[in-house]
Parts: sequence; structure tokens; C-alpha cells
Amino acid sequence: MTVADGGDIEWSTVRGQVQPTDTAIIDALQVVSELAARRRADAIQQPFVPARWGHLTILGVAANGGHTRYVARDDALGREVILTLFGPLDGDVELTELLLRRARLRAHVSHPNLAALYGADYVHDRVGFWAEHVAGRSLAEVVASGGRFGVQRACEIVATVCDAVGAIHAAGIANGGVSADHIIETPDRLVLLASVCADRGPLMAPPCSPVAD
Repeated sequence: MTVADGGDIEWSTVRGQVQPTDTAIIDALQVVSELAARRRADAIQQPFVPARWGHLTILGVAANGGHTRYVARDDALGREVILTLFGPLDGDVELTELLLRRARLRAHVSHPNLAALYGADYVHDRVGFWAEHVAGRSLAEVVASGGRFGVQRACEIVATVCDAVGAIHAAGIANGGVSADHIIETPDRLVLLASVCADRGPLMAPPCSPVAD
């Protein structure tokens, strides 16, 4: 019953209470318990996937993690975008306004190595922003697949990313940290994905400051 209910079981104690001939049964029950726990955890972690969010049609969950991201269709722009959602926010007006303000400031930042951020809104108790859908592999994926960068190329990447983040700082906002998962290599440019820094409430991230970036 405890296995079925997902309760905590001290397996070493249980093994000490049974006959040696029954330990194989306990081992099998432990495997079943661990598999069930993983299934429950996966169910809990399934993201919120609406058919639509505001004026956007949701096409699927996007790869890069952090906050939940989706591939969506923006009919007004006539293109696919990446939608990032923060929430639910439990009606926190101050946090909602802060996130919207930061997103709208970021939308005014233009740089060849920054993914464009097109707009932001508050729908279904979530703040969301939609941005350029950049096709390519992240630097983290390149390295994980066995790729390597020479010293000159590595320095070029660092200089490019620093210049892009500098444009964000010049607008009076921060990126919320810089990760290799969010730097995309395309055939013709490096792109830092659009981000809105959230350092309050349940959305805790690195401090929203140039120093943290």
C-alpha cells in the first residue's frame, strides 16, 4: 500500500525484517517504487501548454529551459516566435508590472547579436514575452556534442556576447545572467536569446544587475 501511495520507505529496514529468501521480492518492490516516483515527478513537471495565449497560437514546447518556453505563431507578425511565460503570479500586481516594464524596455534594445523581443503581455495570470525564433544550436549543445573552439574563436565569441549584453545594460536593464544554453550559433551570426530578468518572488534568478551578468 505504501508503494502504491508513494510514501517514503526505508528499504534497508524492510530488508532486515524479512527472511533472506524474500529479499528478491523487496528488491523488485523498490524498483517499482522508484519507477512510480519518477512517473509522478514527470507528471508534476509537465508544463502549462494552452492552445492559445493572448493573440498567439501555441505550436509546441521549445527546447531551452529556465522558464517555460513555447514555439508559437504570431499572425500579426506573420511568423513563428518564441514565447516565454512567467507564472502563475497569484495576482501579484507589483511583480507583474515589474516584469512587463523590464520586457518592454528590452523590446526597445536592438543589436545584431540579440534576438529581437517583439512584445509582452499579461494573460492567464502569467506575464509573457514573445521574441525572435532563432534557428541553430546553442554553444552548450555544440560543446556537448564534441565540438571545440580554438582560442581565437573563443575570444571572438566572448567579445561578441559582451558587446550584445552591453547594449542591454545601456538600456538600464540586466539580462539575468548569461548562459551557453542561451547563446545560439547560426550560419551567419551568434545570437543571445531574448531574456527578461526576474529576481523576485517564486521567479528567483541571479540578481538583475550588470555585475551579475
